[in-house]
Amino acid sequence: PILQKGNEYFDIKNAKYDLSIKQEEYQLAIKEVEKKIKQAFTKYKTANRIFQQTYKIYNLQEQKLKRTEESSAIGAVGKIDLLNSKISHDEARVKLYESEMAALKAYYELMLLIEG
Repeated sequence: PILQKGNEYFDIKNAKYDLSIKQEEYQLAIKEVEKKIKQAFTKYKTANRIFQQTYKIYNLQEQKLKRTEESSAIGAVGKIDLLNSKISHDEARVKLYESEMAALKAYYELMLLIEG
């Protein structure tokens, strides 16, 4: 039968309606992915800035420790001051590692979204 009592028109209309729904869902999915990527990128940039600042602080603590060790060697600084300087240096190192791990985690989360 060439015509099936208008059923072919109804099927075409349903197909077009289904297509428009799928296109809207697709556009919403794209917007959601874009949103997640932007959030991940912002998180990465922030984590990277924190890492850079922490690295600077670590370098300052390292310089301070060297000066304190030199002063301790000539007797200008006591053992307590030297130990305090070492503790501050070690704390700065721990913070550096933590910030580096946070930056790496944010980077890989971003890459997972982009490549995934």
